[in-house]
Amino acid sequence: MKKLWMVSLLCVLALVAVACGEKEAEKPGIGAPAAKVEKAAGDMTGKYAEIQPALSEQADLMEASADSLGKATSAKEVADALTVLAGKQEKLMATMKALSEKFPEMKTMAEPPAELKPVMEKMAQAGAKFGQAMSTVMQKYGSDPMVQEAVKKFQEISSKMQE
Repeated sequence: MKKLWMVSLLCVLALVAVACGEKEAEKPGIGAPAAKVEKAAGDMTGKYAEIQPALSEQADLMEASADSLGKATSAKEVADALTVLAGKQEKLMATMKALSEKFPEMKTMAEPPAELKPVMEKMAQAGAKFGQAMSTVMQKYGSDPMVQEAVKKFQEISSKMQE
């Protein structure tokens, strides 16, 4: 169970910043309105309360990204989404690194703390939806050189997040 929790957390962190082809202001995530983040932070108390908004934001990003990938009708749209994803993920690394340093015990927990279970469930659902969308677009456009280059960039950023 411990290994599953860690693998799930790392996968979620790697997929969190998936970009969509919509306008920046319409995307949840790193550029989310402060009110949304404050509301999420206010929903919870406890030792890990400040982690919840970041996880919720990630889940929202994955959900929106899954929707955008599901609407992609060309390799260029997929490549563009993955390129923006890499950029968002790179920006997100600082936040995730800070939280990881503040709460190092999260890396060794067999299961998430009870106070984070609802947001982790939300992330799991969003992650499953994102995984399906990614699988679908990669079957259609995975051999395209633009998509391959975007995937490579995404993977490079993802591997940095796991260091």
